[in-house]
Amino acid sequence: MTKIRYSQAEATIAIKALMKELGIDNRRHFGFPELFVAGPGRVYLRGWSKQDQVDPHFVYNGTIPVSIGGCLIGSTDADLGVKWFQRAAYYVDRHGDDLSHIVDWLDTSATQVLSWTKNLDEKRRPKKLMKCGTLAALKAEADKQMRQMLNTLTNRSPLPEADELTVLALGDVYSIVRMMSPAALDAESLAMRHCIGLGSYDRQLEWPGYGYYSIRDGNNASLATVEVIDGLITQFCGRGNNPPLEEAFQVVSAVKRHLGWMTGSDLARYRQGNASDEVPPDNADMHWIELLIERGKITSQARIAQIEREDASAIGAGFVNSVQRLGA
Repeated sequence: MTKIRYSQAEATIAIKALMKELGIDNRRHFGFPELFVAGPGRVYLRGWSKQDQVDPHFVYNGTIPVSIGGCLIGSTDADLGVKWFQRAAYYVDRHGDDLSHIVDWLDTSATQVLSWTKNLDEKRRPKKLMKCGTLAALKAEADKQMRQMLNTLTNRSPLPEADELTVLALGDVYSIVRMMSPAALDAESLAMRHCIGLGSYDRQLEWPGYGYYSIRDGNNASLATVEVIDGLITQFCGRGNNPPLEEAFQVVSAVKRHLGWMTGSDLARYRQGNASDEVPPDNADMHWIELLIERGKITSQARIAQIEREDASAIGAGFVNSVQRLGA
């Protein structure tokens, strides 16, 4: 079978769609986009190229066909946008946890300007990433590197009082603690053996609408870590990036409405008008409520129009050059 090769324009749209679906299209610092293109972006395009040789129209979940946009007629940016947003949504639904872990590793590596990010091949692509031909290989490398980086953290407790804020105490059994500083994120990483520390999330502490929380037991030991963006729970991790313990699930389920949080399934019910019991509390931030209403109106066409309005310089010339070097 002939290998499917995508044009530079299509490859750029494809990788932008993947970054947008992962919620990382705003990470443009320290060469992170270039690392993403050379690692998961390249593997993503390679995987779809192989699929397109077999069936460019559908993939199958068992016997159920799932459209992957190959039936669309035309090659305009809008046509390609529809196609690659469908593919990105499908891919992230299947591989989102692994991708998030890989992204955290790349972000931390870019932030710390680790030496491997400067060890390039003749096309100026990081050799460490180019040797990984699959998502599984990238995840294994991320696991290895993150373990090594976590071992560099030292116990800095007790933290200054301003570094953590107890937003809710459930008697002396559980508490919800908001982490307010890079040192607090590092301490959580050390306790939970995952990658919220090490610098990759430090910038988000200053971003409006972003919050990072630790679910604690009565001894102030971390049970789980939660990322909340504009009221939506976007990450909920246990130790070592494993699923949280059942008791942590129960705590979050019990307090989410009080804190003005929603899960993805809550939001879906809210959009469908089936979430009367999930209406935010009276003291919820109005921006959060307005955002939920706005999100309920978002359509794929609106997202496509948004990506069409972005020219290549929005992410940076380095991103475009990285796509060119892929020879997609």
